[in-house]
Parts: sequence; structure tokens; C-alpha cells
Amino acid sequence: MDSGNFRVGDCVSVERGKTNNMRVVSDEFCINNEQIPEQYKAEHVMEAHECAQAKEELLAAETPEELELAHMKMNILCQE
Repeated sequence: MDSGNFRVGDCVSVERGKTNNMRVVSDEFCINNEQIPEQYKAEHVMEAHECAQAKEELLAAETPEELELAHMKMNILCQE
């Protein structure tokens, strides 16, 4: 999950799957979602899938080194 620095009025994406994630996204997703080009929506979905995969790698880590690497990867891919 994003570091949790959410403020009232932030536009957030709630990504649900085997694991969940919330992150701040562009206000355009909340204000004019119908007008956002499909390419940008598809990129957002791809980023959500990459985050979910990183979380799976973290859960599957078996050594301290794998855990550290997976944690760094998850922090990068699961934040805005």
C-alpha cells in the first residue's frame, strides 16, 4: 500500500485482487474518468498487475536476500 499519506479529497485507486493496494492517482480519474483515453486506463491496469505480481514475489520469498529484493520491488511498483 502507498505510505498512507492520503488527504481528504485525494483521488485514489483501490486495486483489489489476491492482495489489495491503494494509491493516489490523477484527479482526472475521479473527475473526468469517461474522458480519459483507454490507453491511460490500460496503463493503470498494467501498473496494478505489476504491483500485484511484486506482492506475490514478496510472499514467496524464502531467504533474507529474496525478501529484501522483493520488498524493494514492491515499494517501487505499488506506490504512485
